[in-house]
Amino acid sequence: METKRFFPRRELKEEGRASLSGHWGKAIVIILIGALISGIPSIVNFNTQMGSIDFENMNTAMYASQVQPDAGTALLGILLSLLSAVLIAAYTMATSKWYLDLVQKNPNISLGDFFGNFSLAGKGILAWLWMSLWMFIWMLIPVAIFIAAMMLGGAAMFASDGSSGGTFVFFLLMLAAFAVYIGIAIWKGYSYGQIFNVIADSPNIGVRDAMRYSIAMTKDYIMDLFILDLSFILWGLLIIVTLGLASFYVGPYMASAQAMAYFFLRDQALDRGLLSPQEFGLEKQRVREEPIVEEPYMDETIEKE
Repeated sequence: METKRFFPRRELKEEGRASLSGHWGKAIVIILIGALISGIPSIVNFNTQMGSIDFENMNTAMYASQVQPDAGTALLGILLSLLSAVLIAAYTMATSKWYLDLVQKNPNISLGDFFGNFSLAGKGILAWLWMSLWMFIWMLIPVAIFIAAMMLGGAAMFASDGSSGGTFVFFLLMLAAFAVYIGIAIWKGYSYGQIFNVIADSPNIGVRDAMRYSIAMTKDYIMDLFILDLSFILWGLLIIVTLGLASFYVGPYMASAQAMAYFFLRDQALDRGLLSPQEFGLEKQRVREEPIVEEPYMDETIEKE
């Protein structure tokens, strides 16, 4: 089994951006579609709440009660939030497939391919549900620490009669709970994060296997993936400064770099023997080319005495 290979972050970003040549317009349209999908539930919920307000009585005491959401409005908000999550999961799957095809230098890739990728929406939703379930299970750990911090910190404050010592202990326990929460969110988020790409790369792979493969291929590379995303932080600030306009450049750039990173992770996992080529429908495992050493020619003729 091979050891961990160097993660070529700069090269992955450059190759990903180069693959967008001639396809920037399509990528921007996909960004707009994503914004529309994300915003529809919020717009509907806002219009529903606004429609429940009697503007004629805005200056009366009754207005205070009218702006309070009732049970029906609250339920609608929850349903719309779930709908938004489901739509985003389907969109993520379609986008993942489109960018994987793009960085593989498919010159004929089109928006029609993107819409066709929604045929994988069902698996995308299942992948989101399966990943969310495991993230929830892991997040029970910091929740347990938080509850313990509340109990132990409260007991320490009570025992010290509210002195600074008890408050300090309580603060340390809460800080530990928050640190564990952040650590698990980063660790498991990146560990499970390739599940959409795995399914997009090989749609015959089941959701449970896709998560298992994601864990295997991100082994030893979680910090590298974190730094890859962190390298876009200045671009993120530019998005804020330009009121979102820079996202039309940064979004495709980042998505193409992440698609390149997926193929690097997949190929190194195959080379290291962490995954088998049959699991991805590949005929044989990718290996580094070794120089061919020709055997010396052997003359098998027998000389007569």
